Amino acid sequence: MIRWMVVVMAALWLSGCANMRAERLTAPIATAENTVLRQAAQVAAMPPAQQQIVCTEAQTRLQDKNTNDVRLTLAAMGAAVPGCLSPGDVQGLLKPLPDSPLAAYLRAIADRQAAEREAFTQTLDKVTSLEAKLKALTRIEQQLNQVKDRELQDQGQGKAAPR
Repeated sequence: MIRWMVVVMAALWLSGCANMRAERLTAPIATAENTVLRQAAQVAAMPPAQQQIVCTEAQTRLQDKNTNDVRLTLAAMGAAVPGCLSPGDVQGLLKPLPDSPLAAYLRAIADRQAAEREAFTQTLDKVTSLEAKLKALTRIEQQLNQVKDRELQDQGQGKAAPR
């Protein structure tokens, strides 16, 4: 879903329909950001296996050439490709970059992804806790049923025996 959001926002941003101020609409868009948006749209359209390959290649380029353009590209890949980078890694890549609409948008995506991961982790912890409680209650229920069965057997034996 995130990769489609990147594509849609990129299309809206490039078309000027993103409710931007008039001076931003008339300002030229940086060539590097155009390239990043084009690459992110291309990667978002790829099958998942190819997306991972592109992400790995982008990470290798970052190690070889740590420029703002490469950092921005890798951050876009991290936002567009599930499992490419953690939201914290994306935020780390974006931190030293100069402010730009694209960098701000990618920061917002990384923040949202981090919040979603935290909420997912908390929900998973709750599910795990509830599963443990359910297992404990099931054991208690089984033990109570065994006690009840013994009592019924004892009562049945008491009535059948002549006095």
